[in-house]
Amino acid sequence: MAQLLNADGYSLRGNRKTLEGTEHPDRNTQFEYINAKVKRFQQRGQPVISVDTKKKELVGPYKNNGREWQRKGEPERVDVHDFPDPELGKVIPYGVFDMSRNEGWVSVGIEHDTAAFAVQAMGRWWNKIEHRMICHNTQNWRGRPLVSHEVIVNPIANTTTQAGLKIRAELDRGKYPTGIKITDAELASLNLKLDKFHGDWNHAVLPTQK
Repeated sequence: MAQLLNADGYSLRGNRKTLEGTEHPDRNTQFEYINAKVKRFQQRGQPVISVDTKKKELVGPYKNNGREWQRKGEPERVDVHDFPDPELGKVIPYGVFDMSRNEGWVSVGIEHDTAAFAVQAMGRWWNKIEHRMICHNTQNWRGRPLVSHEVIVNPIANTTTQAGLKIRAELDRGKYPTGIKITDAELASLNLKLDKFHGDWNHAVLPTQK
């Protein structure tokens, strides 16, 4: 059968991502709506944040893409295989970018990327005082094995840019178990105010009435 298929011009091939799919007709309007909201909040002196999480990173002597200056003939030696260290595990950088102050906060988690972890990261930012912030962090890691939590956190905390961006970071040793479900009653108790424009996308969470 394989010979017959080959003779007829067939061969084994993988899938190729070429289909873009369709965009929602209100996609661009949604971004314009968010931008207008941001400007109104900033004009009133209200905080506006953008949040972003990066993929999990292995902690240990593993290969990290990129290059850094080393003496000739003295490359950084790393493990051949990327098997997670049972003690060091992985880390999850979660960034909160203060759009008005051009300041950032990064919580580096060592547990699970859950909603509770995200809320805690935003809470730490609030008590301490988007993609464009996280990308600056990872530039400091290029070509450097992330052998310890300190090697991960310290470069983030020392990140600055020519545009004046300043970032602070801290290791979050909290436990964030997965599988926690929100009941229908808990969801119904939320005091949500839906916007007139796509309330399924845009809504405010107000204090619960007592």
